[in-house]
Amino acid sequence: MMIKVLIYEDDYAFRETLCILVNATEEYELKGAFDNCDHIADHLKKYQPDVILMDIHMPGIGGLEAGPSKLARESVETTQREPCDV
Repeated sequence: MMIKVLIYEDDYAFRETLCILVNATEEYELKGAFDNCDHIADHLKKYQPDVILMDIHMPGIGGLEAGPSKLARESVETTQREPCDV
């Protein structure tokens, strides 16, 4: 099973580097890369990612605002997931 990944990063070069790294990993499937979180609720509903790589400080809605967003949480189906160490 592929691990679906979304990337939110405003720095173009860093975002592209993350895309290259994700695409180079066989188990990962890059579903999208965006320069802000303005449409995160739509993205979460559409792509249903397993992993989100998110910059916390971005123009528009950044990771700090989007992470705890009730709208963002409600847009993804609730599933039981095993906790992991990062």
